Amino acid sequence: MKRVAVVDIGSNAVRGTVAEVLGSTAMRVIADERIRTRLASGLLATGRLAEDRIAASLDAVGHMVALASAHGATAVRAVATAAVRSADNGAEFIERVERETGVAVEVIDGRREAELALASAAANFDLSGRVCVADIGGGSLEVVLASDGSAETIVSLPLGAVTVTARFGSFADPPASHEIAQTRSAIRRELEDALGPSPRPARLAVCSGGTITSLVGAAAARTGASPLDVHGVTVPLGEIETVAAEVAALPIEERGSIPGIPPYRAETVLAGSLVMMELFDLLGTRTIAANRRGIREGLLLEMAGLSTPGDPA
Repeated sequence: MKRVAVVDIGSNAVRGTVAEVLGSTAMRVIADERIRTRLASGLLATGRLAEDRIAASLDAVGHMVALASAHGATAVRAVATAAVRSADNGAEFIERVERETGVAVEVIDGRREAELALASAAANFDLSGRVCVADIGGGSLEVVLASDGSAETIVSLPLGAVTVTARFGSFADPPASHEIAQTRSAIRRELEDALGPSPRPARLAVCSGGTITSLVGAAAARTGASPLDVHGVTVPLGEIETVAAEVAALPIEERGSIPGIPPYRAETVLAGSLVMMELFDLLGTRTIAANRRGIREGLLLEMAGLSTPGDPA
């Protein structure tokens, strides 16, 4: 059976996924790895990708290409997202990746990210009625408002967890309540500018990205369930709000002690949670579902011929 692979060069990590195509209707993930590289570190201040972060990302991409080869993938697609597309030296970075690893890299825009997230959500969840599909990465937030699986509004905003973390600047650790309120107000303004002050409510938010899967994992851990096996898990918004409040009350070095919050997300999970809370509040969403796959699965589905860009079927 055919095997295909995707390498996702993100703002905070490089991820690699290999899947086996099972006939004309399904596929099975056989390898899935993540290496934290913090490619966007310092980007907001300098406008450039730092050399040490470039080196770490090159190593990680090389590892993922080798992973694909080891599992017999006959096709490998690599994509880069917000950090690379916004960096002054993004094109130079892509040239180095292609020269040193032999894999071509497609820099995708926010709309393409959103369409791929929608394709993944449609493959895993019931999107009937009014639904929000959101993918929050390190550099950007993609939001799709859909009715019965068809996209009506697609936006991409610079509200990634790493990007918003940089806004905290000299805030206290943990930030004081007025500092959090200030940040939430700024986030809300950007969301309202993009989606309107009173968008139609969404009954469900299907969310991908490390922030939301960590929050859902922590919510699951509070009930005694596994914080790791959260794909497809649906939780009430109140449980997410409880975890977010706990995160906000702790200094960075202690956030990773919350069951379900990986230590490597301790620095960015607060900012990411504020973005998600404001989005859910704006949309009146009360139920949250975790999608651990997102744009990588969207690409794999496309490579396997199981979907096309923007096609939720």
